[in-house]
Amino acid sequence: MLTIFLLVLTYLSHLSGQKRSIVLIHGLLDNPESLISLKDWIVNTTGNHNVYIADVLHGYQSLLPAWFQAIGAATFIKKHVKHWKSGLDIIDEFLRIIFPHFVKKTVYKVFYSSLGQTTSVANYWKDPHHTKEYLEYSEFLPYLNNELESPDSWIYKQSIMKLKRMVLIGGPDDGVITPWQSSHFECFDESENVIDLHQSDLFVHDQSRLGTSSLNGRVQTSRFGVDQ
Repeated sequence: MLTIFLLVLTYLSHLSGQKRSIVLIHGLLDNPESLISLKDWIVNTTGNHNVYIADVLHGYQSLLPAWFQAIGAATFIKKHVKHWKSGLDIIDEFLRIIFPHFVKKTVYKVFYSSLGQTTSVANYWKDPHHTKEYLEYSEFLPYLNNELESPDSWIYKQSIMKLKRMVLIGGPDDGVITPWQSSHFECFDESENVIDLHQSDLFVHDQSRLGTSSLNGRVQTSRFGVDQ
């Protein structure tokens, strides 16, 4: 939890004293109560922000398909958005989940299937060794990244362009995301070397307008922690 507090402190430093409304969203297999101490800490430390905990998708509901979760989070935000005229920031806390019967080399067989895609973890899984299966079966990430075209592709691009600022925070002691650079929109190549954001297809081909936003100074990255 200390690491999460320090990550949030790094994030808050980017707000430059502005009063903001902040929404906290819990991670996998968790519940809103787990974020109360974080909420209290932000309020007591800054005294300058309104902090809300999203009361959605608790426990095993966090394993439901990512599109379903996105709708649930959006419903909560739309319900309260009239109170956030000063601006809104979202902090999503990811927690570790373990699949004991599978290892990295074989889990794609489950995740890249119709059954596997009924879980949010599989929706986010991008295996650099099985790109063909990823594009064929994944029902969430390749569409959100505009790696595959859909009727909503223009909406995702437009949404990125509407953001005044996107602060991407991550570090080598994250302990959850692999590679940790995924929090900076970076990923593995087939040799499991990390592809720098500015060399990625997302940036070079501007698939989701991330490149345009970055060049306009609206995308900022922050590296936290030390290499093990």
